[in-house]
Amino acid sequence: MIGTIEPCPAASLGIGYVRVSSARAKDGAGKQEHSPDKQLDSLLASAKKIGVRLPITREMLASAVDAGRHEVGGVLFIDFLSGTLDDGREGFQKFLARAAESDVTHLFLWEASRFGRLPDPSQTLVHENQIRRAGKTVVYGDKILSPIATRFVTDVGDQA
Repeated sequence: MIGTIEPCPAASLGIGYVRVSSARAKDGAGKQEHSPDKQLDSLLASAKKIGVRLPITREMLASAVDAGRHEVGGVLFIDFLSGTLDDGREGFQKFLARAAESDVTHLFLWEASRFGRLPDPSQTLVHENQIRRAGKTVVYGDKILSPIATRFVTDVGDQA
């Protein structure tokens, strides 16, 4: 279900994922169309709008990018390559692992393509749904995907 933007409990903690695209994703002026700064600004604006803590700054991002680090403070995860494969995306793997921790309530991404443009596009939905079934909210800009309730039917033969 796509949710509406409503304030979240004060204890809500978000994490973010930024992917620095390959050189192919440059605009006419030679700048990245989806620069890490633009992605982070979007993540921070979304988090602020719904009242979720995302404790990261542009300075922290710039320092991490300059140093080639894949993680900043356990709340921002970065990759420096195209999202065509899960293999080799160290920041993405750390992002997924951190998402499983109980204190994380929201995952912020620039857009669904940050999960990757995989050879099998359905893999993006697999990642997204695994996170949502774990009780987490996925946020792409103003698009909010609420957790998916899981219900198990033990004996389908008894259903009327």
